[in-house]
This record gives sequence, C-alpha cells and structure tokens, in this order.
Amino acid sequence: MKVHNLRSGLTIHHQPSPFPSTAIHIKVCSGSVNDVIAGTAHILEHTLFEGTKTFKNSKKLTSFIEDLGGELNAYTGLDSSNYYCIIPNKHLNKAVKVLQSMFNEPLLRKKDVLREIKVIKEEILSQKDDFMQELGNKLFKTVYKNTPVATPASGTLQSIKKIKISHVKNYYKKHYNKKNIIITVVGKMPTGLEKIGLSKGQRTKHIFYNGKFGGNKTLQRKVGSCYHAQAYAITSLPVFDILENIFDKGQSGVLFHYLRTKHHAAYDVGAEIIQSQNQKLILFYGVGSKLNVIKSAMQEALESDINENMLKIAKESVIGNIAIQKSSIHNYMELLTKYPNLKEYEKKIIDIKMQDLENTLTKATEINLIPQKKN
Repeated sequence: MKVHNLRSGLTIHHQPSPFPSTAIHIKVCSGSVNDVIAGTAHILEHTLFEGTKTFKNSKKLTSFIEDLGGELNAYTGLDSSNYYCIIPNKHLNKAVKVLQSMFNEPLLRKKDVLREIKVIKEEILSQKDDFMQELGNKLFKTVYKNTPVATPASGTLQSIKKIKISHVKNYYKKHYNKKNIIITVVGKMPTGLEKIGLSKGQRTKHIFYNGKFGGNKTLQRKVGSCYHAQAYAITSLPVFDILENIFDKGQSGVLFHYLRTKHHAAYDVGAEIIQSQNQKLILFYGVGSKLNVIKSAMQEALESDINENMLKIAKESVIGNIAIQKSSIHNYMELLTKYPNLKEYEKKIIDIKMQDLENTLTKATEINLIPQKKN
C-alpha cells in the first residue's frame, strides 16, 4: 500500500485493486471521547448528511451517489468519526465531489441539528431492545467508570438534550482538519482528495484508559434468556486475534464446543475484540436459559488447554480470513483502516509462540442480564 503524507498534514493510503469499483474511507481521528457534551461527535456525523452549499438537503446529497448504485454511510466510534463511499470507477469523480462538499462546506443548520437529536433519541431508545448492546454498554460503564469511554458514542438521553448548534460547530472546526484526517482508498486513485478537510487545526491527542477489570454485576431485564459476558484487558492485539479465532471460529471454536455441543448451555456464543486508541478488551459471551450452566461451561472453555496444533491452525485461519476479506471491496477497505500495514501484521501473527498465549486471560469483569423475577 502506498502512503502519501501531504504537506497540508493530510494522510492518504492507497491500495490499488482490480475491482470495478473503488472504496474511499475517511477517518477523522476524533470521536466521542473528545466530546465536551456526550453525543456531539455523533450528532455532527449525522448532520453532515443533512445539507451542504452544493447539496442543499440529505436527499440531494445521498441520491447523487445512490442513484449510481453507490453507497455512502458513516459511523462514530470512541476515537474516530468514519465516513465511507463505494462507487463504480466510472463515477469516482462524483464521490469525491460529495465528500469534498460534506467536509468543506456543510451547512450545519440549527434545524438539522434539532431534527437529528430527535433521531438519535430514537436510536438510543432502540438500543434498550438490543440486549447485547445493553450488556456492552453496562460493561463499559463498569470497567471504564468515570472516564469518557464509559459513555456510548451516541451519548445518553440526558446529554443530547444539552447539545446546541454551537457545540456541533465548535467540534467541526476543532477536529475536521487535514492534520486530523486519514483517507484510505481501495481501488482507483481519484483526484481531488487532497482538498478534503479544513486547513487550520491540529491532530487530536488520545489518552489510553486501562480500565479496572474484576468483579461482576447482574442486572434484571425483560429478557427471555440469560446473557453472560466475561471481558479481559488486551495486552497484544495479534495475540488476542489468535485467541479470538481459537475460541470463536464458528462451529469448530472452543466456545461452541463447550457451551453448545458438550453442555447444550447456550444457543448464541462468541468472542469479540473491541479496540480504539482509548481502550482494548476482548469479550466472551453466551446466551441461554440457565445462567449457572452458561457460566460453568464458559469457565471450562476458558480454562481448556491450548496446544501447538491449535495455535498453528489459528494462524492459518487468521491469515486465510485476511485473504477472504480482500475479495470484498468493503471488507478490504475496513481491513486496511484497521491494519494499514498488512504484511507487518501477518508477520506478527506468524511469530506468535505458545508462551505469548499463556497468562493472557487473567482478571475478568463479568456482566449478566437475567429475566426479571415474576411478582
């Protein structure tokens, strides 16, 4: 992959590909942890779609891409605000036109901010119906208590009420500058990307929060099953990518074997790595009817022996999965956003030894959601 560090401070990563379409990912290196009021970065992300000097409203802006078969979307994380566009190569200049307009000339109108606050309120309320999301939110509040990481990127019902147009504009002016933007292109390299972003501003400095792992919390909710999760701090991302593969490699994974095949304790099982510039953790979870059975089977799985052959297979599986992701323009874009130097990452995977896996899953935080007791 070619890396272009422009004099303006803008960074552009380019990975040529034979795809008939091109994916452009724009990462603003500031997210929800940089909010003065929780939810501001997320509201700004929504509002950038609501109109620019060139495209006066959301329909005109999005249809300019979608009418060509393209995709335009965005999401806000703890440490970054991300925008991406996938477009047929023959219309690449139109994608650049839209992205330039969104980043350089957004209208940021009060009426749009107020409307998006209402939309995000509904988004936050809908999360309460997603019990895995609620479990994750509670986990972050417990592990990263009294830090910005503890609050979801969407903000809270209380915090978004306090956000005003001035907060949104100030966030835009402070963070959406060229020095704080990394653009990743998979496919054909377009012209005009160098114009994206404000000229004045600095790169955001991030604080890493270690979190406090240990203990457990059990919450009663209107659920039909019991949700159990155990989270551990990550010390080495490649090592934990291997562990995630060993424990959650579909039906051949260790979690599936112990929680489903052996004990019939859960239907939904898995592992997930959650990482940003501000935190890193791995989450193991199981969903079933009997909490004590899930917990017992989970513990048996996590204490099972990992041998050299399992490590060898996991390495081949992780690297094989990278090859598969390269066959999708969207997945390839996301992969390079996460690992800009894939060759270096693959080498780290290959170099992992058994001793690197030992004593990695030490102190866990446990979160449970269980059905409410009937009166």
